[in-house]
Amino acid sequence: MNIRSLAALWVLAALAQFGPATTSVTVDFVARERGEAVHDLSASELVLKVGGRERAITSLQVVHLSRARDSGAPEPYVTNRPTVEGRTILFMMDLASIRAGREGPLRTAIRDFAQSLVPADRVALALVPYDGLVVNFTTDHEKVFGRIAAAAGRSLRSETSSEFACRSRETLEAVRGLLEGMTGGVGPTSVVMVSSTLAGAVRDAPMTQFPGQCEIRSLLYQDIATAAAAARARIYVVEPEDAPAAGAARAGLEHLAGAGNGEVITLASTGTTGLAKISDETASFYLATFDAMPSDRRGVPQRVELRSTRSAVSISVRPEIVIDTPSVDAPVNRRIAADLLTDPRHFRQLSLRGTIHMSRDANPDLVRVVPIVEVGEGTLPLASAAMGIYDDAGRLVVQWASVPGEVLTSPVAGALSVAPGRYRVRVAVSVPDGRAGVLDQDLDAFLERRSGWMMSSLILGLSRAGGFVSRLQFGDEPVAIGRVEVFGPASPTGLVRFELARTVDGPSIVSVVGTVSASEDPTRFVVTGALPIGGFAAGHWIIRAVLAPDGVAPLRAIRTLDKGARLQSF
Repeated sequence: MNIRSLAALWVLAALAQFGPATTSVTVDFVARERGEAVHDLSASELVLKVGGRERAITSLQVVHLSRARDSGAPEPYVTNRPTVEGRTILFMMDLASIRAGREGPLRTAIRDFAQSLVPADRVALALVPYDGLVVNFTTDHEKVFGRIAAAAGRSLRSETSSEFACRSRETLEAVRGLLEGMTGGVGPTSVVMVSSTLAGAVRDAPMTQFPGQCEIRSLLYQDIATAAAAARARIYVVEPEDAPAAGAARAGLEHLAGAGNGEVITLASTGTTGLAKISDETASFYLATFDAMPSDRRGVPQRVELRSTRSAVSISVRPEIVIDTPSVDAPVNRRIAADLLTDPRHFRQLSLRGTIHMSRDANPDLVRVVPIVEVGEGTLPLASAAMGIYDDAGRLVVQWASVPGEVLTSPVAGALSVAPGRYRVRVAVSVPDGRAGVLDQDLDAFLERRSGWMMSSLILGLSRAGGFVSRLQFGDEPVAIGRVEVFGPASPTGLVRFELARTVDGPSIVSVVGTVSASEDPTRFVVTGALPIGGFAAGHWIIRAVLAPDGVAPLRAIRTLDKGARLQSF
């Protein structure tokens, strides 16, 4: 064997041991020129250094989040794949620092800020230090802003220096914990921290004595900076009161903003324009990708430097980046999906897509909720599955979990019952090798009743082996089956039609009368309709189920059918 062959074998062995020679890493940043966003930079106009070494930018993309689509049509399903359709904004409220009765400027600014968001933006709310995440990320903005508008300051009239240090430390530790629980998505996360006073790095005992339990070391702010870099989060600190703090009472606000590569915004001087600045800066950003070598994957912060060769362009980029070690991609160290229901992190090692079907429960005062989830790796055996429903206060009100040894296949479905209301549904699935996926979806658990009639939500699927099988995405199938449950005083024969249309309220292209099947419950009827879809182009189509009893305003159930040119793996 010659030297060249030996060298080739050594390279192959090294690749087998250490994996790919490079890993693509993305850095997000904002570019401005004279205060205005810049959207036409090219990779050749940027100089990127990571860990002191200049890196070649392999791709550059500008993302406009404010242009997210809002057609009014429901999505055919939700997925746990990261997207950049909207902004991700986490509000943290430090109520213990805000004096009661001084919330007016904040409420005005928040109301105006809410108007600047688009439907695809996801917002969340945490109350620090004690309550934690009270509203998880949701596109139902009122859930967050309604809670903020009702929030009242809890600041003590006076506090000792030790009490101030203890309160500040507890708040900072809560901020660190929330950031460490965030995995970060495709785009950056903006953290809006509302606080009136916060201590910097201080001792809580005289220099001649040992520090007390509430000493705030500079290391705590460094830990926050590391967590913010890993979560791709930028921290804006908002002073809400009309009389902003000064000196030591304000030092922590500046330290926290610096740790999160953000800034302090004082509403007393900026008014509503302060939060408008956040809205403007987060409406678009760049994604710059470079190739990291195996030696970069150390799981420790590395300094990021980015500048433009255009002299007038300023770049705002996170000062540090954490490139995960290979072990981060290993399976999660747990196999029971029920454990993931209360874990705030987003697990995406399994790709999931799902929807929720709603119907009347056996108890007519409750709504029956059936989450349906498909696993991307559909041929794999599933180890466990769990589903939970959280109320507006973030409490887990009902849950279901598979039992050990239960045979599970994709799609996974479970039935839960709740009182009418607004909720968040969380579904977790794991496979035997320890990988897991988690899916979250908001739910308005309401069914309309009219003159004794009620109709469930609409579910789509196929006819297989004489039965109905739900389907979230369609390919070249000639027919899609629509299915609803109707509850009423008599059989709805001839009263339900299924329509295919381009838009929610557009004219029907296809309309078929539903076939009615009775059940053991004399008030419950299952209605199905076969819609020919084989001749229609790929894309999203609206399916409507319309119940129109004589003398009663029609009831409608709407779902979007996703028809691909071929079935997409995910």
